[in-house]
Amino acid sequence: MQINEEYDTPEIIIQVFPLEVNFEGVLTPNATTDYLQYMAAVYTATQMEGMTNVHFLQLNAVGMNLDGWCAAHPSAAADTTIAAQLTAYIEAVLPAWTTGTYPLAVEAPVGDSTEEA
Repeated sequence: MQINEEYDTPEIIIQVFPLEVNFEGVLTPNATTDYLQYMAAVYTATQMEGMTNVHFLQLNAVGMNLDGWCAAHPSAAADTTIAAQLTAYIEAVLPAWTTGTYPLAVEAPVGDSTEEA
């Protein structure tokens, strides 16, 4: 894959919307089936290529607000639930992301006005 040529084996997470979005009319039954089959096929192809840096996260709708989605894109309320699920997944599957280099990249720079005295 081209992304592996640009970056040194990045960790990639394929994130799949929950099945429950179908029941709220976000996707039609056919669109949902096509979408899920495509995403599963992408993941399978990466595994067949030996790409162990690719991970699969099937989101669930427990506690997720399924109202207010626009053109099959999550609402801000749903995004909050998705972020919590993604964070828990990263902490479980990629613990180095939570304790290693990545958090250092997002910390405020030294001398930033948000730093405590």
